[in-house]
Amino acid sequence: MAFRTQALYKVNHNSQICYLQAVLNDSFDNVQRRIIIRNAKIKEPLWFYEPEENKPVVFYEPEDNKPVYFREEWELLGDGADFTVLVPIDLKPLTALEEVAFLIKMKAQLDYYKLFVKNYIILWV
Repeated sequence: MAFRTQALYKVNHNSQICYLQAVLNDSFDNVQRRIIIRNAKIKEPLWFYEPEENKPVVFYEPEDNKPVYFREEWELLGDGADFTVLVPIDLKPLTALEEVAFLIKMKAQLDYYKLFVKNYIILWV
């Protein structure tokens, strides 16, 4: 019966933010439920040309004697993460070893439920 209950829980939760947040709160902060997931902030790139012109965006550095791309596609996200997990500082363990164990457990939960292509960071707030 315990396996059935656990399997039904896993099936009923997916990678949507509301479910992912619920899973983390069920596992790590069941009473106060303070763990929050926020979407990443996307930075607006600095364009040399308008994107509609379809021109390559490069600038020249004479010392390298080669063109260098100004912005790569992966740099458009602020920190490379698709979402941020905000964990209250009250949940932070006292020792470094316990903190590592806590983060490993949290990352395992996140990696199980999130989409494969999504990246995240965990912040203590």
